[in-house]
Amino acid sequence: TRGLVTAAAALAMVDVDEALAIAEKVGASQQWRWLRDQVVYRVASAVARADPDRALEIVGTASSPYGRTADQYARGLPIPVHGALAVGYLALRVDDQEQARAMVAEAIESIGTLATALLQSGLGENSYALAAARLAWIAQEVGYPDVQRPVTMALALRPARPRWVTAMDGMGALADLPLALGWADADVARALLEPVVTSPGAFDYEEQWRWQKALQAMAVADPEWAAAKVRELAAAHPDAKPNERWHWHVQLVEYLVMTRDEQFWALAAGQVGG
Repeated sequence: TRGLVTAAAALAMVDVDEALAIAEKVGASQQWRWLRDQVVYRVASAVARADPDRALEIVGTASSPYGRTADQYARGLPIPVHGALAVGYLALRVDDQEQARAMVAEAIESIGTLATALLQSGLGENSYALAAARLAWIAQEVGYPDVQRPVTMALALRPARPRWVTAMDGMGALADLPLALGWADADVARALLEPVVTSPGAFDYEEQWRWQKALQAMAVADPEWAAAKVRELAAAHPDAKPNERWHWHVQLVEYLVMTRDEQFWALAAGQVGG
């Protein structure tokens, strides 16, 4: 099978149509259908330098998603909210500002369409709220004129928290949204965080893994506020072991020495399907 793919690529150097005919013959066989796209991609690679437009045209005939351009792949993701967010992230890599803004507008409209249906059902959805919050940061980065719209969408899409879910149980979700919103609207992020970080048991060392994201969200929204909080925590436990007493100082410093982009991409990592 490897020989067939190589032969098709070599043939493409002299006769592209004949090389593609091999791909179609392979695709017609139930046994070897899986090999068709490999032939297509090798043929496209063979002609890309001499005829890039033809190469893109050939790639477009592939049946799998892996040969698509990034934006085509993003729009084809099976979970719509992931597709909308992926298009938004791609806008950060577009040099043309007008195109970047258009992509952000597309992503916001997609989330808005999903949100309308969701809100009409009377439900909230945390993943949609987070996607809107991240789009707010992206919108700000590309100079989109209405950053407040995705911020408002994020707040509207917050799911109601049942009374039986304590702050401790839901700490991850409670900190996610303000952490995502912190770059676009620090005041809103702080308003969401205030009741969380002042609740009984906040920043308990024994539950440190639950509270790390909350501290990061504080640092994004207002670094001085976060610094005052960790000093307060240390003062409240003068007799604690050094590693416990100064734990939150270390955590905050480690986060603050990251660049703004590093902080955001740490948040974004793993959040987009595909």
